[in-house]
Amino acid sequence: MTQFPKRFADKLPVNVYTCADCGRDLFDDGDFCAHCASILPYLRGSICPACGRRTVANGLCLDCKKEAPAFTLCRAPFDYYGQVRRLIYKMKFRNRPYLAQIFAPFMVETYKEHGFSADAVAFIPMTEKAVKKRGYNQAALLAKCVAEELNLPLLESALSKVKTTRKQRRLNKEQRKENLKGCFKPAPKAELNGKNILLIDDIVTTGATLSEGAAALKRKGVNKVFCMAVASTPAPSLIPGLKKAKVGYKPAPVLTPALTKCTMRDFSTVKKLIRGAKKHLKQQGINQWQDGFPNSAALKEDILLGRARILSYGGYSMGYCCLEFNGEKDYETLLSGAWQFPTPYAAMHRVALSKKTRGTGASLTLFTLASEECKKAGFQSLRIDTHPDNKKMQRALSSAGFTNIGKVVIRDTEMLAFEKDLTQS
Repeated sequence: MTQFPKRFADKLPVNVYTCADCGRDLFDDGDFCAHCASILPYLRGSICPACGRRTVANGLCLDCKKEAPAFTLCRAPFDYYGQVRRLIYKMKFRNRPYLAQIFAPFMVETYKEHGFSADAVAFIPMTEKAVKKRGYNQAALLAKCVAEELNLPLLESALSKVKTTRKQRRLNKEQRKENLKGCFKPAPKAELNGKNILLIDDIVTTGATLSEGAAALKRKGVNKVFCMAVASTPAPSLIPGLKKAKVGYKPAPVLTPALTKCTMRDFSTVKKLIRGAKKHLKQQGINQWQDGFPNSAALKEDILLGRARILSYGGYSMGYCCLEFNGEKDYETLLSGAWQFPTPYAAMHRVALSKKTRGTGASLTLFTLASEECKKAGFQSLRIDTHPDNKKMQRALSSAGFTNIGKVVIRDTEMLAFEKDLTQS
């Protein structure tokens, strides 16, 4: 059997003869062959509770922390990765509109799984010129299929796009938001007032498009806006982990961050992380780790004594730290303040994050996992120090539940001493 020419595809039952991804012949129900179905990049594991994007750990992503989106919730069944990314590209740019019928059931399952409750379905519009050029609006096709399966009315004119915008994929978060200002015009208030709307798009990147659409609907009296897309774009810092885990090439595991002991096989990775941290501190003008320490000898000692830890995600090394369970001589005397908890305690040193991971909230994950390990080992507190000029580290420690309790001298340098109560975590 062969695949039907695309000009006939929409007139036939969805993908009756071949796998939607690889094109192999199918002899039973379903749109994917057994292999392609097994490697679909389902969005499992930690997600942002607001926009639904994949995150390093549970909790709001940094974008949603900075500014809450206008929608109530947004979810997608897949990561924008692997074969789903290829299929969305074909649906949008290679005249494969029938793929909307294949994606819709996955979206319906996600709708039910997350307890959405909508009165009607709407979609992110395109300009008339863009629709004429492509021949269809893929978001409208998805919305039509989802509405039919959920037995909900489709509001085809809930939103219209009145301004041509630049391509979103080439813009950052702030540029996306500015690019979308005033581009959506909602239907008259009488059609929307008091309703809960399910707003559909094909991809969620930062959530800016859906948030702008939700804001326009709310201005006309819509009560709640639930958003849904086929796929959600992972944060750039998580892409290496997805690649390492071979998502889209083998059945995807539920990816979660892990803090594990290093071996000498990890030595080059540890050196690279520390070297990158030293460079980053220098660029910020912070006189920390600029005297050659920690050097190779110290890092090897960490590994051989079982103190070295790697923070990994999907096999990608995101960060490093050293956990000391036998006390720290330099912590015996403080310049000011006092430790809140008696010995024995655990100490943490040499925290370093990869360049791609900085600013993503991974430091909180590292501190949380380290705290959990120390607590399981029977310690009541975790101690750490940082340079007075390292404001980012100080904020990260405070967010992770550490308290600045005074000052301590480390290798002839006055440092800030922090302590965390593990009995409450």
